[in-house]
Amino acid sequence: MAGKKVKMPDAEPDYTKGEKPVTTKNAWNLGPIGAFGDLWTGSGSDDATRKTRMIHINSVQKGSPAEGVLESGDVILGVLSPKLGEPAIRDGRFNDDVRHVLAAAITQAEAEKNGGKLVLNIWRKGKAMPVTVQLPVLGKFSDTTPYECEKTRRLIEQTAQAILEEGFYQVAARGEDKGEVTGNPRNGIPDYLNALGLLATADKQFLPVVQKYARDVAKGSERLDIYGGKDAQLGTWHAAYRNLFLTEYFLATRDEEVLAGIKALSMYLSLGQSGVGTWSHGMAAVAQNGLYGPPSAYGSMNSASVPCGISLILAQKCGIDEKPINDAVVRTLDFFRWYTDKGCPPYGDHAPKLDHDNNGKGSMTAVLFDIAGEEEPARFFTRSTLASYNTRESGHTGNFFSMTWGATGAARGGPEAANSFVENTLWMTELERRHDGSYVYQYQLPSDTKKYNNWSTSGIRLMQHCLPRKAIYLTGKGGCLPAMDAREVAMCEAAAVYDPSGKTINELLGDLSSWSPVVRNRAAEEIGKREDKVVDELIALLNSPDRYAGYGACRGLYYAGRESEKAVDALIAQIKGSDDLTMRYYAVEALKNRAGGGRRGPGNNGLGKAVLRAADALLIQAATYEPKKDPMRKLHNHIASVLFYEGRVADYRGYFNNGKGLDKVDRKILIPAIKSLLVNPNGGARTSASDMFEYLSEEDLEQLYGDVYVATARKAPSGVMFGKGMYKNGAILLSNKRFKEALPLAMDLLYEEGWGTFSRGPAAMEALTNFGSEVKPLMDRIEPKYQEFLKHSGINNKKLTAIWEEIQANQDQKVDLRSIRPYLEASGIDPSILESK
Repeated sequence: MAGKKVKMPDAEPDYTKGEKPVTTKNAWNLGPIGAFGDLWTGSGSDDATRKTRMIHINSVQKGSPAEGVLESGDVILGVLSPKLGEPAIRDGRFNDDVRHVLAAAITQAEAEKNGGKLVLNIWRKGKAMPVTVQLPVLGKFSDTTPYECEKTRRLIEQTAQAILEEGFYQVAARGEDKGEVTGNPRNGIPDYLNALGLLATADKQFLPVVQKYARDVAKGSERLDIYGGKDAQLGTWHAAYRNLFLTEYFLATRDEEVLAGIKALSMYLSLGQSGVGTWSHGMAAVAQNGLYGPPSAYGSMNSASVPCGISLILAQKCGIDEKPINDAVVRTLDFFRWYTDKGCPPYGDHAPKLDHDNNGKGSMTAVLFDIAGEEEPARFFTRSTLASYNTRESGHTGNFFSMTWGATGAARGGPEAANSFVENTLWMTELERRHDGSYVYQYQLPSDTKKYNNWSTSGIRLMQHCLPRKAIYLTGKGGCLPAMDAREVAMCEAAAVYDPSGKTINELLGDLSSWSPVVRNRAAEEIGKREDKVVDELIALLNSPDRYAGYGACRGLYYAGRESEKAVDALIAQIKGSDDLTMRYYAVEALKNRAGGGRRGPGNNGLGKAVLRAADALLIQAATYEPKKDPMRKLHNHIASVLFYEGRVADYRGYFNNGKGLDKVDRKILIPAIKSLLVNPNGGARTSASDMFEYLSEEDLEQLYGDVYVATARKAPSGVMFGKGMYKNGAILLSNKRFKEALPLAMDLLYEEGWGTFSRGPAAMEALTNFGSEVKPLMDRIEPKYQEFLKHSGINNKKLTAIWEEIQANQDQKVDLRSIRPYLEASGIDPSILESK
């Protein structure tokens, strides 16, 4: 059903006048009615159907309430009964978002007083007419749903039965046995989630089915080996959700037959982790880079990483005490703890995302820290989940994981919090429900071109319905976060819809003290649009004992600092003196040089070029390692960008982009900062520092050669996409300076596989131009790569050919080479690193 991305017209088609749906390839399930509908969408945002007023019937399911009542090509114009009133319905026509209105009508029709009768106003063959869809009577959701809710109890029964009917084993696809159940367990993510849903019911009648499935899945996991061949490998996504299921199963049953599989799978995940506590699509390439190097593919992927981390914590609770697993848990918690109070975990090892959630990553992080027993980050991410109910629909490749983790993340805050999220997203889950009690993934509108076609979401909803039972850790067992009260929940809900427009300047200043980074940023941005000069007020907030006010003041100065040197000095004081690492992060963010241009160009009420006076303070901070507070050196990574960023994507420029002003910096400050950045776990930070090599004097470089060698020879454990600049710049610098050890580095770079291969190759060949006759024995290895690169469309063939001709011309020349060893020793680096290359 998935199709190519579709551009929607500005106005909704009028199906009653013969106009056709824009697309019929991503129809929505219309709840338990049993029909699928085509929907026009005004945008791809979370309120995509806000202006949609008709539903074109795409198809009708056999055996459903809609069979014989609705037909393909019908148009639902509105709801006649139950009576919803205005603004939802006017004159029998939808007068508001059709999805919200239809979901509300279904909910009301299923109540006892309405007898399951849903009367729709439809258009068929040129005229409007009423039709009645008879739904089963399930009752009314309680005001505390899913707690103390009879309808929820009935949905649990229906959904569990639907999962049992779907089963967990493959069926024969052809031949005489077609349709017969085989002995092979299905190993899809929805299957693991469906099994978790049955565990969440705490109903013993389901245990025999779950036990057989768990034992079979666990047995298949015993073969996993990070050093093994393809038959001993498993992708990150499936490994994570498989381990979540198996660990939860053991913790619920103490069935020791699955322990060997859990241990093998957990060790496999731990040894396949990157050095910063993350995973990518697959396990790290340990054969190529050794343990705890960079993640596979193009780098860290948080949506896969957090479930991996949760599963390892659950493995510990199963009694599995192995150093690789324990270390992996520590790395994961260190990595994701950084995002507390800053925003949502982003796609990978990037800056915090200024959203309350992003495709479920914030929600799953709430679960991670609640199970880990860390109350502060658990509270922040739970609050953020509650404030994200109106942004659940958007997600990279679709919103499957957003809808998977939303309710479980919100429920870390207790009954009030769970009820808030469930009620605020009820319209989505009501339409997701099918007439047989199952649930199905709904396409992300206006078009969903990627994954999850027909994926079951029954297990996800069953866990949501069973939150009050707290039968498994994913649904609240063993959490650390105290229950939120109604006031705190309301505060989170208000953050979801915060609108700064129309507020007075004093109200906006007050809103800078919000717990929510999103609210603080919106308020600060609005202040920056006003003509009120509030620098003194912002400085006062900056020094407030209320940390949220301080964070908000940093954002306020970023947008409304009015080029104040006094404000910059106040921010510098925070960078130098604050014990709060998050405060220092916000101060660094406030000091970005927006006056330098960028995508949105110069011109704002911010701090302007006054920020440049903070250069020394930022360099000193970049050289100060705090292993307990910032083990991943994430603050240094942000500072590297602020100081050296040269791109055109962001809306700021680095202080020293293109080397401007670098010659005036005190070397006692600059050199330690660059040394620190060259060991940063993020390859992007290393690249930022390496971009400055060409602007440094020989005296400067003499102090850095050893560090440059290590940063080039040993891959950064994160920032894969952005680390290639370090390897290219390092190899070229060391070859230009005639270090003999740069030759094997260049050859390694030439043959390195993985992300960015063709962008690194020409740089490797450029480095090889400096070794004269030393490359002659290697020509039979260099030429095939040259020919391969020539065929790649993204490479400048003219430049590449010139490099190849230079290598050939130099291959008979004798060159004097020197060793990097003295420079390694001078920098305190163990020279034995040379023996491993």
